[in-house]
Formats: sequence, structure tokens, C-alpha cells
Amino acid sequence: MLNTDEYELLAGLGYFHSYNEKDTERMNQVYKYIMMNFTKPISLETIASVAHMTPPAFCSFFKKRAQKSFTRFLNELRTGHACKLLQNEKLSVSDVCYESGYQNFVNFNKHFKQITGKTPSTYRKEFTTIRNF
Repeated sequence: MLNTDEYELLAGLGYFHSYNEKDTERMNQVYKYIMMNFTKPISLETIASVAHMTPPAFCSFFKKRAQKSFTRFLNELRTGHACKLLQNEKLSVSDVCYESGYQNFVNFNKHFKQITGKTPSTYRKEFTTIRNF
């Protein structure tokens, strides 16, 4: 057995464990719904109802737990899916847009570039270049 007086606290003395089983179950239901439906339109009212909350209460609840807004989370999920779909050259960029859950090409391009730093076409070209190298 090892004895030592040297240690470092992992949390401050004022740390309070805020685990709440009801909130955890609520977030699990929200994540499950999002994962099953992110390729379709998801309104704030719909996702708030999944959590049995009003839209303003849901926005605060989600941001506190996910560390980002619901909209940002959904756009990142859709963009990640689009990145995977863009690797299939048989799909047009327009097809990828709609299969990723975006309702119009302008928003798709805007959010894709905002999240990845490049357009969907540039992403595809770079991926194709790397794959063929």
C-alpha cells in the first residue's frame, strides 16, 4: 500500500454535483429524437415538446447541458452527416444538402462553410484529391 501526503484536488471545495436523473432522461429523449429525425425539419416547438418544455425554457435547458444552442448542435450534426455523404461522388452536392436535413441550398452552403471553413464543393474536391493520392 502506498501512503502519501501529496495530492491535488480535482474539484474546488465549493463543488456541487448537479446530476439530476429527470434532466438526464429528458436530454436522452431529446438526443434520441434528434438522431432519428435530423434529416427532416425539426422546429423548436417540436423539440421543446419532446422535452415537455416551452421553447424558451428548452433553449436555456439545452444550452446549459450541451454547451451550445440547439440550432448550432443540429447544424453541426447535419454538416457532419453531409461530410460523410460528400465522400460518395454519385450524390450531387444538392442531393447531399437535402439528404442532410437542410431545406435550401443557401443555408446548407452557409452553415457548412461556417462549421468546416470550406464550401461543400471544396470539401469534396479536397477529399477526392486525398483519396486518389
